[in-house]
Amino acid sequence: GREMGDDGLDGRGDRPFVVEAGPARAPGPSRIQRVAIGLAALVLAGLTAWGLLVAPGPPPVPTGPPVAAASPTPTPGPTLALPHPDGEGLPSARVATEAEAFAALAVSGGWPQCPMWRPFSDGAVVDAAAVEAALRDVSSPAGMYTVRDSLGTDQRVWVGGGEDDAARGFGGSAVVRVGDLTGVGDVTWTSMPASGSWEAVRLDRVHLQDLGLDAWVARVRAVPAPYCNASFGGPPATVVEVPGDADPYPRFVSEAGWFVCRTWQRFDDAPAPTAADVDAAADHAGIGDGPAWLAVPVHTATAELSLPVWVGDDPSRAGTVHGSRLVVLGTGTSRRAWMAVGIEGVGAMAVAFDVVTTPGGRTAWLPTGTAAGVVGRCEPAGTGGEAPSPSLGPAPAAATLPVELLRGIPNASALLAQRLGWTDCRMATIEPYPLEIPLADVDAVATELGVESGMLRVSVPGATQPVPVFLGTDLVELARIEQVPVVAIDGRPVAWLADETRAREWRASVTPAGRTVWAATGAGAWPDGGCAPPPDATPGITGFRSLTCWTDRAHCLEAIAAARRLAPEAFGPGVDVAAGLASTCPMGVSCPWSGPDDPVTVTVTPEAWHDLGELRVFTTGLRRLSGVALETAAEAAPPATLGLASRPAIALPESTAPAGAACDGASIRGTLRGSPWDPRVAWVDEVPVRWPAGLTAMFVPDLRLYAADGSLVAGAGNELLLVGSAAGAPGTDGFDACQVVSPRTAEP
Repeated sequence: GREMGDDGLDGRGDRPFVVEAGPARAPGPSRIQRVAIGLAALVLAGLTAWGLLVAPGPPPVPTGPPVAAASPTPTPGPTLALPHPDGEGLPSARVATEAEAFAALAVSGGWPQCPMWRPFSDGAVVDAAAVEAALRDVSSPAGMYTVRDSLGTDQRVWVGGGEDDAARGFGGSAVVRVGDLTGVGDVTWTSMPASGSWEAVRLDRVHLQDLGLDAWVARVRAVPAPYCNASFGGPPATVVEVPGDADPYPRFVSEAGWFVCRTWQRFDDAPAPTAADVDAAADHAGIGDGPAWLAVPVHTATAELSLPVWVGDDPSRAGTVHGSRLVVLGTGTSRRAWMAVGIEGVGAMAVAFDVVTTPGGRTAWLPTGTAAGVVGRCEPAGTGGEAPSPSLGPAPAAATLPVELLRGIPNASALLAQRLGWTDCRMATIEPYPLEIPLADVDAVATELGVESGMLRVSVPGATQPVPVFLGTDLVELARIEQVPVVAIDGRPVAWLADETRAREWRASVTPAGRTVWAATGAGAWPDGGCAPPPDATPGITGFRSLTCWTDRAHCLEAIAAARRLAPEAFGPGVDVAAGLASTCPMGVSCPWSGPDDPVTVTVTPEAWHDLGELRVFTTGLRRLSGVALETAAEAAPPATLGLASRPAIALPESTAPAGAACDGASIRGTLRGSPWDPRVAWVDEVPVRWPAGLTAMFVPDLRLYAADGSLVAGAGNELLLVGSAAGAPGTDGFDACQVVSPRTAEP
């Protein structure tokens, strides 16, 4: 095994990892019957010699635990050593590996061989001093006692006798030693009943020097994967695909809601079946391509083992039969899948599977020894670690909590850190996956369904499930569908949708038909320690659709409250509200309120406004924010005031001509057009333009082009003359404008 950082990314975390190599996981039961031991040995020997496993008929819809299937083995491997009477104490065996020990205990107890999972923590060590202190008033101690360890947890301790006596005391009927024939460094395992199944426990000796006795502690345990002994059904599991060959574990952390918890990962090269053995077992059982469970032989140097393997090409069904509601699956040539399961007594855990295509064309889900989980009592964010939050539900019809838009400085990370209290946090991040949305297909789907806004599902080449995309420019509606309270926008064609626990990136594209479409890129970020728990991200005010604060939030909310007292009819669940220092602050900049002489301007617009006459403007606190507000005419509002209410847009593409270069290049004349999330932002006729520095594009609600001094250059539909510079960089991305002349004013 190797150690990993708390973020689960090799070498990328800056906290040491508390991990030991080994399998991991879940509930376990066991009843070990002595009489069955010899019988089981004979059965196993026969199966090994003839290559036969119990084979039911092809189960098209398996609802029970994994079913054994026949698997011919031309050359039998070494026989698994089973516990047998050795003339003293309990039946015992000696094996080479822990995997063999677990298999031997399972077979001797009448249970199927199965992947064994180990929880994150093995608990605290009970030392000799603690045991002796607990037995101080006991004369001639012997048998089982309860001793409190250094963590304050009560542990059972067997006092007196040897390993066989301790195994009996813990409910075991056989022992298996892992080690060579010398006995040096032996580790002894037994099994005990647990919730109708079984679990393996390691017997650790504690020598009590003062009492002259040995004590035995069963602190370390491993449990069989719950799908081996239980029947799983219910709704299909949610499947999240990660394009490429990379391990999808970081995506799993995000989708399972584990980003709010400290996490661990354990790596172990557990023995696994080969793809050829899967084909042999499937052919012998006659199941075709499945879906079905198979018991497939596992060849090791020292023993022949067996593991249950699911054969089937539906990831959702695979998740269901393994007892998981979430499957995060890589789509490359080397496919790794992570599944989440809640396990009694262990909590949220996950295990990795290698999804392979056999030579016979079957899809097999091979269990690995790699597992993960959360540390301590952390509850995964809103999902129980079993399924992601919804991505396609309708927006709440009567929502009155506004979505807050963070705008005003050119860095979404800084906006989110300030608003969500992430300033002093260590952050974990995941990079976007290579997402290629076929934009022409978006047009085709939208046309077929007659949809011009809202969520769509679009098939992506190489993916087995459609990808959800959002059609339209209304990021507030997208945030309400995704059920997050904060959107950060920084002038790029991306938006970060966030709550207090994480942020996810969405990117805008424009289809050939001119539709704006948004898709989640897979990039994400969340606080991973080093700071206090972030505050609730819900905006501290209710009653309208969206909120934009262009100044510090306390004065922003105070000014909005004052304006609402003045004109309550202007507010309601269908309006967008913004507040800022319009009179003393440049357009597009978030300026902090610095004193009583700075009035705060509040703008209110309907959800889908089309005319400047629909805008209402209020100014509060002409001397101080005293609860006094005045309404002013929207038609007379200066550009900075209109900037507060403008719709979000990408920054204008800028000219490559050096400052002061002569405007002596070619010229073009045409009609000004624009769109908030088109990469061109503003263009002339159909020609993309790189604009002179200092120009600002605002959508209030249609495009208005302003000069650096705040004067209006032109609006959408106006004719413009653009003069280029010979010094501008040539290129195919549009006209490089050095000067903009409005024929309406005949001035640059």
